[in-house]
Parts: sequence; structure tokens; C-alpha cells
Amino acid sequence: MVEVLERRIDPECGCSVEDVVCHGIFMTIHHEDDGTGHIIVDCGEAGEDDFFTGPVKSMEELEQEADKLALKLLEQYGTEER
Repeated sequence: MVEVLERRIDPECGCSVEDVVCHGIFMTIHHEDDGTGHIIVDCGEAGEDDFFTGPVKSMEELEQEADKLALKLLEQYGTEER
């Protein structure tokens, strides 16, 4: 499940950008005009990491990729109780 926190146009490149939360993981998804999408994950103190770059047809398809990525990360790293 993807919860969109903010939608905007990147002032540097003019591409569509969304800040989202997927299964408790904060991500920024970036859809470029050439059909390339990026999913950038906030890794806390470790910084940000670009976990997905690939062709996508729409922001909705990129949101679906973000959801899949979040589930994969949770399976791989688990969750942290606070």
C-alpha cells in the first residue's frame, strides 16, 4: 500500500516526484520524461539509497514498484520496534 505524502514537480529537471510511505518505509519516487523511474529510500543515518531504476510507463506503475520494493526490504531486513 502506497500513501502519497506530497506530489510535486522537480524544479531542477521538471520531472514528477512523489514522497510516499510504503509499509512504513519513506521513499521518494521520481518519474522522468524518458520513461525511467527511480525509487530512493530514506535509510536513516546511512543516508539515501537508490534501490530501483528502470523503465516505467507511469507514476502509478512506479508506485507499484515502490510497494514491491518495500515488501522485499521488509522481508530482507525485517522491522524495528521503537
